[in-house]
Parts: sequence; structure tokens; C-alpha cells
Amino acid sequence: MGQAVSHRPEISFGLGGLPMLGGYFLHNNGTPWFGKWEPDEITLDNLYGTRVEDSRTYGIASFSLDIPVVKWFSVPFTFSTILNSTVYQGSFDSKPHIAYDGTLNFLVGARFKYFNREHVNFYSAVQLGLSVMNIGASEIKTDTADFCPAFQLIPFGVRAGGRIYGFAELGVGLIYFGGQVGLGYKF
Repeated sequence: MGQAVSHRPEISFGLGGLPMLGGYFLHNNGTPWFGKWEPDEITLDNLYGTRVEDSRTYGIASFSLDIPVVKWFSVPFTFSTILNSTVYQGSFDSKPHIAYDGTLNFLVGARFKYFNREHVNFYSAVQLGLSVMNIGASEIKTDTADFCPAFQLIPFGVRAGGRIYGFAELGVGLIYFGGQVGLGYKF
């Protein structure tokens, strides 16, 4: 009657996507940033000196544990991180200083698999969770962190391979916009 449950959870590691979340909630009064951003309040100027260049993002790195429920449906638990940096010219000396800050994202979701074959499957997913932003020295108050809801939609993804597989997916949401690629392992 129903489809058999696969008892083979999967883990995967991915890189890519254009980070959206930190810029959307923390910078430019809610205007998303694309690769570079201009913070409205540069509080590190008081601590480090004059900002030398725009802040940079290093993309997103994610780790997922995917628990199958039925052949066509699974529950992914995802942890991802976004790292940003800003270079400042020292106020007490002429040496440049680099200030880093980041975002940690914790998501749980639903993944729907279609064209589900032994070595290839296509999928779509939706994920909801929580993001912890302002990790690091992005403000003088470095002991504070900002929490906000997180949402990610993956309208199309493909996995190919056997026990070790590669994947590519397109995503849109508050975590990243664009593509992500990576490797995974089926237990």
C-alpha cells in the first residue's frame, strides 16, 4: 500500500549561494546586499580606525543530515554559516586590521523527491529555522547576538551517484540566493 521507508540517512556538505540574511536584517535598513555591503553604522571605526574597503562575504557553507521518512519524503536538518570581513586602517598605528563577523543558521525542513531513481533523483525543499547573527566583532558590543527567523526554499535540486553522491541545487530565501553544490554520503 505505502512506500517502504529507507533506513539510510544521508549527510552532505555544500558550498555556494549568495548570502542574504546578514545583510537583510542587520545592514542597510533591510535592503539586501549582494556580495558587498555598506553598514549604516560603522561602530568599529571607533575601535579600529577608518574602514579601508567594503565589507566582503565569503559565501555560505552548510552541513545537512537528511532523515528519510518514505521513499519520496525526508526531513533535512541543516546547519550553515556565513562569514564576512571588513578591513580597517589602524587608529593607533598604520597597520590594517581585519574584523570578522558571521551568521549561524539552524534549519529543519521537508524535502520532496521526484524522479527518484537508484543513482539520480530530483527534489524540492522548504526549510524554516533560526539564525544567530552578529557573531564576532561587528559591533563594539561583541557579547551580543541577534536572533531572527530563517527561511529557505529550494525549488530544484539534483543528486547523482551511489553511496557517495554529488548534488547541485537552486535556492532562494533569507539564507542564500543562487546555487549550491556539494558532496554527500548515504549510510
